[in-house]
Amino acid sequence: EEVGKPCHGLFETIDDENEGNYLPSAKGDERDFVAFGRILCRCLMEEIPIGNFSMGPLLYEFLANAYDQRSFRSADNALSTLSHYDRSLANGWRNMMNDKSGASFVAGDFSDIGCALEAITNDNNKNWIVEGTRWRLLKQGRMRSWKAIQKGFNELIDFNIQLAAFKTKELEYMIEGRHEISADDIIESIEWPITNRQIEESGFKAEHSNLLVI
Repeated sequence: EEVGKPCHGLFETIDDENEGNYLPSAKGDERDFVAFGRILCRCLMEEIPIGNFSMGPLLYEFLANAYDQRSFRSADNALSTLSHYDRSLANGWRNMMNDKSGASFVAGDFSDIGCALEAITNDNNKNWIVEGTRWRLLKQGRMRSWKAIQKGFNELIDFNIQLAAFKTKELEYMIEGRHEISADDIIESIEWPITNRQIEESGFKAEHSNLLVI
């Protein structure tokens, strides 16, 4: 979580409320991103979750080299991924995509990638959404940082083939761990003593109710 602090300049959010998941900054030092990739590799190999520092689904798809096949496979996939980083923009683009009149489309949203007002139609608006999402999450100098993280992660072992077999959510659990644990999860993880010897060694004792208490 320490590396995500703004003072380090490695990661940033792109939504106005600063509530979205982190993206690597285009201005960060490439060596620092390589080091971060090594940290992620160690977390995976030693089963040490990085905790509540989320870079969203794109990170895990990038580590598995599967982002094109997942996040950018369709407009719906792109908007789902974008919502993790800028929910407001994703909702706006979804509304524009579903507006069959085409009146809701704002060409300015896509001007950075060469879109003119007359270029947006109901036939190609989904293509613009995919490219617009790609531009905001991968381009603008950010790809260099993504590649550096990937380089550090695969420095010792190339995990692409192994990780590609997992769903994005499974990869998130493997590296981040679970952010919330329920009472049932805790109870299921406890090995209750079942023999008298185990009871004595554990410090539990039997009461008249036959319940084990400390």
